[in-house]
Amino acid sequence: MDFYKVANELYIAEDYEGAIEGYSSAISALPEKAIIYENRAAAYLKLKKYMNALEDCNKSIKIEPTERCYFRKGIALFSLEDYESSKSSFKEGLELCKTLLQKTNKSYLNQFITEYNRNIRKCDSELLQEEEEKKKKKEEEDKKKKTNNNNNNNNNNSVNSTINTAVPTLPLGGIKYQYYQSNEKLTIDVLIKHMDPKNVDVDIQEDSLKVVCTVNEISEVVIDKMLYDQVVVDKCKVNVKKTKIEIILVKQHPREWSSLDNPTASTTKKKIENNNSNNNNNDIPKENNLPKPYASHKDWNKIETKITEELEAEKPEGEEALQKLFKDIYAKASPETRRAMNKSYQTSGGTTLSTNWDEVSKTDYEENRQAPKGVEWKNWEGKKLPMKEDN
Repeated sequence: MDFYKVANELYIAEDYEGAIEGYSSAISALPEKAIIYENRAAAYLKLKKYMNALEDCNKSIKIEPTERCYFRKGIALFSLEDYESSKSSFKEGLELCKTLLQKTNKSYLNQFITEYNRNIRKCDSELLQEEEEKKKKKEEEDKKKKTNNNNNNNNNNSVNSTINTAVPTLPLGGIKYQYYQSNEKLTIDVLIKHMDPKNVDVDIQEDSLKVVCTVNEISEVVIDKMLYDQVVVDKCKVNVKKTKIEIILVKQHPREWSSLDNPTASTTKKKIENNNSNNNNNDIPKENNLPKPYASHKDWNKIETKITEELEAEKPEGEEALQKLFKDIYAKASPETRRAMNKSYQTSGGTTLSTNWDEVSKTDYEENRQAPKGVEWKNWEGKKLPMKEDN
């Protein structure tokens, strides 16, 4: 039984717990194969088991460094809020990608380079915020010490209250923002601190976004854009944090956006507004006229869905059908059944596959060797080994 193949299929089916067990079984047979640790790390990341993922990434890199493993290591470290180490991992992976690109000229590496640069910027943003927080904390502590030295104890409470009250101020050049994305979500960080949620106005529509921040009775429009593609409004979130305003947009169509806004749609919006003022709606574009992410007019999402349905409808035959049966049994099995399948198959040299853990736990398949009719166990010298039928 090919545990690595089964684990990959379970991962694709989003059975991450099952995939981890399958990868673990594959590692028992092939402990020096880096790709298995790397793929198990990916499954751990899906389950948010970041320390386990980090451990597997380090093992994989020690055996054979790859561009994917450095990336997954960086993600694990970022999720553990170790931004400095995360940045280092992303930079190592970026350099590896550049080297491989020069040697092989494989186009997929360009996408990795883009992702590495994006995540390095994320790390820089978090590190900058940490540094600013440390600096601010030190300034407040120094100010507090100085105040305590200059005032008597009766005034300490009012002084401390003044020190600990953080008031937002408009930064020079206006409020800035940055964004990063996955295929499913796009996250925008508006870089202003200590905002009162009452002074933050975020209007998320299916195809547009407007963000207004009010500081000292002065309102600034930070974002007012037609979005690159449509979002699921009910699932979008706004979090006003101490260090920033976080806006999470959930995409209707999972894919990467080439930019936050759609310049063509923004121009169209202005035309619509002008025409509405003249009570003329003839120039309002239909949905089919909106720009698409592909050069052709084919709906590749529907095509991909149709292909997937056709593949699932195909009935496997022969060896493929048997492998599918084993995979289905393993995927739906209890932990004890999986242990039984793993032990019986591995220790019997592939001649036995049992789902009965009570029986398997008591059986030594290496001692009581079994083989199909007409087949014999032999050592590397060709000498026949004792089998159960000989007793």
